[in-house]
Amino acid sequence: MKPSVCLITIGLALFMACNSPSKPQREKIEALLGDFVFVEGGAFVMGDSINDPNGHISHVPHEVRMDGFHMQSKETTQDVYSLVMGENPSADQSWKDLPVSEVSWNDCMIFLEKLNSLTGGNYRLPTEAEWEYAARGGALGSNQLFSGSNDPDSVAWHRGNSKGRIQPVGLLKPNSLGIYDMSGNAWEWCSDFYGDYRTDSSQRHNPVGIDYGVMKVFRGGSFGDSARYCKTSSRFYTDPLLRYPSIGMRLVKDKAPSGQNR
Repeated sequence: MKPSVCLITIGLALFMACNSPSKPQREKIEALLGDFVFVEGGAFVMGDSINDPNGHISHVPHEVRMDGFHMQSKETTQDVYSLVMGENPSADQSWKDLPVSEVSWNDCMIFLEKLNSLTGGNYRLPTEAEWEYAARGGALGSNQLFSGSNDPDSVAWHRGNSKGRIQPVGLLKPNSLGIYDMSGNAWEWCSDFYGDYRTDSSQRHNPVGIDYGVMKVFRGGSFGDSARYCKTSSRFYTDPLLRYPSIGMRLVKDKAPSGQNR
């Protein structure tokens, strides 16, 4: 090997060693992220024939097929966001294990980039179809109005039972997959642009929404909304730059890219 090539090889090795995540740091972050539930693939009817109470577009019911994925069992908390980002934007920081909130969609992208860099993982926001499929219970799903029940009080923090404040994650009943708070507590960002559901044949398998748009989707309802907004089919949107005290996130974890060691 020529000296110049040898020096370049050594330099690259040193750079990668200095910039790879340390095991203790990665393990601490992963512990705060908590469990990820495997959502087995299958088919379900996405949407709702009942009109959106706010008049927002497209609840057209349509069947889609989903591949399996891993969904975070609880909403992303302030602790892990603070550890990764070095700050906590949430207005209410008074209790332990509160969901992070007041994060824009763009903030989530920055958080995910840093999170993946620190852990060597492959975390992302769920697609809208993944979110609804998991909220309905995946292949074990039912026609329950809320994620895990027809009774919102048992599974969802909403205006009627939250006392007007966000609650610690995982206190109410989970859905059939063991996923908590998909109805109520904090709205959760999805990766999709907001638009009419695409019901053409090309979007019947792992749909990802419209190709281009302005607004981003969030799902699930919140502590400040009436229970009807916490239904598994309810969908809303806002500018990806905006932050609200009722909007947070929940992550999906993909397999590491081929050849990537952790």
